[in-house]
Amino acid sequence: MNKAICEIGIAGLDSVGASLALKIADHGYSVAAYDRNEPARDNLRPEFAEGRIEVANTLREFVSLLGLPRTVMIVLQAGLPIDDMINSLLTVLSPGDLIIEAGNSYFKDTDVRSNMLAGKGIELLGVGLAGRERGIRFGVSIMPGGSAHAYDRVRRILEDIATEVNGEPCVTYLGPRSAGHYVEMVYSAIEHAMIQLIAETYCLMSRALGMSDAALQEVYALWGDSEVNSNLLEIIAHTPPGNDGGIIGTLFELIGDEATKNGSGRLASLEARYLNVSTPTIDIALAIGTLSSLEEGRVALRRLFMRRPVSYVGKLDILIEQTKRALYAGMILAFAQGVALLRAASDAYKYDLALEDVVRIWRGSLIRSPLLQNVCDALYVQPRLSTLLSDPQFAHCLRARREDLRDVVRLSVEHGIPAPALTASLVYYDAHRGLGPDGPQASVPQHVSGFSEDLSGSDGTRTTCDAGNRSLPQKHAVRRIST
Repeated sequence: MNKAICEIGIAGLDSVGASLALKIADHGYSVAAYDRNEPARDNLRPEFAEGRIEVANTLREFVSLLGLPRTVMIVLQAGLPIDDMINSLLTVLSPGDLIIEAGNSYFKDTDVRSNMLAGKGIELLGVGLAGRERGIRFGVSIMPGGSAHAYDRVRRILEDIATEVNGEPCVTYLGPRSAGHYVEMVYSAIEHAMIQLIAETYCLMSRALGMSDAALQEVYALWGDSEVNSNLLEIIAHTPPGNDGGIIGTLFELIGDEATKNGSGRLASLEARYLNVSTPTIDIALAIGTLSSLEEGRVALRRLFMRRPVSYVGKLDILIEQTKRALYAGMILAFAQGVALLRAASDAYKYDLALEDVVRIWRGSLIRSPLLQNVCDALYVQPRLSTLLSDPQFAHCLRARREDLRDVVRLSVEHGIPAPALTASLVYYDAHRGLGPDGPQASVPQHVSGFSEDLSGSDGTRTTCDAGNRSLPQKHAVRRIST
């Protein structure tokens, strides 16, 4: 390969960066690669057969390999590593060059970097990669945000390396500034919720029914032909017999992949609170993921709070079917929460997200499933759908499965088997239900909490029993509660 004609440079050669470099080169593009660590550079050298990739030993050599205007993709962990690399690149890049920030960055950091680089005449494209470590191997969904001009410069490369589903690449321009990394943050949270929901079905069936990993793999393989099928479920169903820890080992590995990120899922939970969006399934899944990392303390508590053996009395096949139906309900509700957060963020941050396109490109990720396609279809029909729960198809599915979800949660509680995400999903669903056709008593707990907030200092509290849905002055709220 001739010097100084590389079409794109990859800065950061960990497992993701190296895989991206090879993937881009496999599609016929010339790639320059660089990492500050010599072992990372050496690990890639044996792979650049036929001159597809040129590995540079220094940053200045790396930049000299790139054609003008230059395009550099940074693939590093979020935070200071990306800032340090950008600051180093600023000493060798020129106005008109493009930086693609492909680390799993916090969206507000992307906004700060974008503004700073714009002042120097350098464009920034914030790109989320769905799946991260596993995504490159099993298929990658690419979520770009920034200027439309910057996206057009690298559109051909991104479309070529993205997973293709039904002839469509799983990438599209999402919106300005940090839109791509915001979408990646919500994707990460939904993925974690899906993993947690599947893990809870494993715990229930293994503990309550005493099913072995081999028997459970058969169940999950059968579920692969049903509504709950997903890439995640296929990974679990095809866990190699010799895999450390069996299915539970694979689940911990999947959860670990998420837990070792920069906390993007947890940041989604905080964002939901900031934007006043309810995401209980996502919140509890992330909380349990944090708990699972505190292994030392949990071992001591296991000895203190010994679990009694569980003996389920009932038909095994019925409970397995109920568990599958409960899982599907939980999956719908987790997606509903994620979509609601994206809707709120699109309005709050002026991203103007086309949610049907967001969900469409996720089909190349670990959460690819028939459900994901159904969500995509619903949003195409109703682009401004306020909540998935109001879509006729999803409303019907939830009504048909709510008692299965309730029975599974009840059984888990009775036998002391933790099912926090399934329980949170049920709570989320029940919180949206009314007691009558007009729904005046639909949210009694919420009304009570509204009075509580009123007492703690708000101007007034709204009531549905007063004409015009008026807001009561605080003194009236206090008098009504005290009498």
